[in-house]
Amino acid sequence: MKMGTIASPWRYDDTAAHAIRPDNQRQTAILRYASWAAVLLISRLVGLPFDSGPFDRSRERRDGP
Repeated sequence: MKMGTIASPWRYDDTAAHAIRPDNQRQTAILRYASWAAVLLISRLVGLPFDSGPFDRSRERRDGP
């Protein structure tokens, strides 16, 4: 009995869809992830935790520097 001649309908659909995705959708995804990387980089350079809001003072020390 010969096995593997019929393509599986569920294993490769996502991979094929990703491979033939239009360039404009790929570009949108690249820009979205690049913008998140920039936010993380800037937040590390400034010294703020990523999840802190403008009113978060949990890292502020009251007893000195």
